[in-house]
Amino acid sequence: MKQQRDALMRLQLQKEQLTGFVVHDLKNPVSSMDLHAQYLLRDRALPEAARDSARHIRDQARSLLRLIYNLLDISKSEEGRLAPERARVDLRALVLEVFAALDLRASSRSVSLREAVDAPAVQADPDLLRRTIENLLENAIHHAPVGSTVAVSAAKDGVAVELRVADSGPGVPAEMRTPRSASSSRGRGGPTPSSWISTFRA
Repeated sequence: MKQQRDALMRLQLQKEQLTGFVVHDLKNPVSSMDLHAQYLLRDRALPEAARDSARHIRDQARSLLRLIYNLLDISKSEEGRLAPERARVDLRALVLEVFAALDLRASSRSVSLREAVDAPAVQADPDLLRRTIENLLENAIHHAPVGSTVAVSAAKDGVAVELRVADSGPGVPAEMRTPRSASSSRGRGGPTPSSWISTFRA
């Protein structure tokens, strides 16, 4: 028993060290890439071909940052250390910010982003909620047919606000669907295969 306990402790320590490497040793250089791409985009004299390259660099850097933060969230959740810091969040403003961040990715697939957020502010962790919406939209854009639309809608439902992300892709096969949750939300398979619904307290 002692050997098993010691082995588990070593495994946990190795996991924490790996998480530290991912977060600290990878996050900083990726953030630097994103920052330098922003500097290039501010140069009005930069040729359009170079600006296009800078936009793609920034898009990929931000995608890597989302992956890094997701790994950190998963690690914290498994260790019981993920503690959402709830605050009032302007949902429509947040959705529009995410649209701006993923505009290049959507444009590369000729996918249109549409929002219909008619809801008050919600109580949620701003960072976790943003990453949740980013992940859902990025996945929807990836699987949506070229030339189609990905829609984000939200409306008040009693004391809660229902957020829905939908696309016209094939969706998750019925046998593979499981309830999903993130931040202070509750997710479930929507009425169509390519919907994701979450509820928040207003």
